[in-house]
Amino acid sequence: MKIERLVVDAVAAVDYLNPARLTPPAFDDVHLLILPLPVLGELRFGALNAVPAWRDAVTRQLEEFVSRCELLLPTAETADFYARIRTQKTLAPNISIKRQVHLLNDLWTAALCLQHRLPLLSNDRDFDDINDLEVIRW
Repeated sequence: MKIERLVVDAVAAVDYLNPARLTPPAFDDVHLLILPLPVLGELRFGALNAVPAWRDAVTRQLEEFVSRCELLLPTAETADFYARIRTQKTLAPNISIKRQVHLLNDLWTAALCLQHRLPLLSNDRDFDDINDLEVIRW
């Protein structure tokens, strides 16, 4: 079944780029991959933090992947979706800053998906319980 447009989260992108991990099968069935800006930021952050010996190769591989995707940018309308989602998802008071940043980026990704009525490819459980968000898992 061919999927017209599909948003990719960081987990799906990393699994796709890492040959040692299970590749999401939906990549083969998508006409257009869409990469939200927060996901691009997370992926580039990961590439910059790669082991120095691998950093150039990881960055090249990432940028090749990015060139195959359409970038999805937030707008003021996205902020409305984000605010509604953020009121649904409470952050535990004892989570780390790193975990909190990751979760908030996921909420921006969910907001973009809801705003544009696009399905999201992810195995990340942070997207559970977000009303009306279609998540495709593998």
